[in-house]
Amino acid sequence: MFSTYKKSLSPLYHSKFWKQGYLVIPNYFSIKESENIKNWADRLEKIKEEKGKTMIYYERDNFRNKKISRIENFINYNRDIKDFIYNRITPTINEIYQKPMVLFKEKMNLKKAYGKGFKAHQDQPAWNDFPPSRYVSVALFANKTNKNNGCLEFSKGNHTKGILKNNIQNRSELNTDIENNLNWDYIETTPRDLLLFDSFAPHRSKSNKTDTDRRIFYLTYNSKKEGDYYQEYINRKRLEFPPEIEREKDKEYKIIGSKYNLANPID
Repeated sequence: MFSTYKKSLSPLYHSKFWKQGYLVIPNYFSIKESENIKNWADRLEKIKEEKGKTMIYYERDNFRNKKISRIENFINYNRDIKDFIYNRITPTINEIYQKPMVLFKEKMNLKKAYGKGFKAHQDQPAWNDFPPSRYVSVALFANKTNKNNGCLEFSKGNHTKGILKNNIQNRSELNTDIENNLNWDYIETTPRDLLLFDSFAPHRSKSNKTDTDRRIFYLTYNSKKEGDYYQEYINRKRLEFPPEIEREKDKEYKIIGSKYNLANPID
């Protein structure tokens, strides 16, 4: 059963979120809740791959060794995580966003020891073939994040400028000149912290330079008024960029499903 603990939300959070494009709420979760978040990450890392179920993706190092990098589509196979999201996280996002929201997708990104980073990008281009006009993502941290293990970095206030100039070969990665001209804030966090950010907010993270893992849950929402596309997203991604266990031999998924593999190190 999820905890009833809830940090009082300041009415200023809504305006601060819209001013910055992101919002950190320190110590939002109880110690017990933070332990649950870490335990869920541990559990998901150990699940057995099965076709048609949870979707697991990998990156490869310079020696082509495989490392787990992302896990998606897991809440329907983990009731306690699902209950926590719908009873604890969704009401929070509704309150801060000040309108009813619906879950669009969930994932956990893993930056294993010495794992690669995520290039500067905006999330919106990855999902703009769906009707919602914008999205907001919630991050839950299964480890402490800092500069050494590749914490998130955001460029404050630039979520109001629409889609920024992109790398021609990758419509989500920011043009290097644009990236270098932005000011970037390091967001160091603990498992007790909660982070929200807008889908137009530029963000990035560098490689993990430590021998321990950095794991973050991302829960992405859109306005309920704009529709529920949760299952449609899973179905489309499974078709265009499936996990390795479901791929057909000699099919070039990096080209077919390029929208689902933007700015990240996944193969």
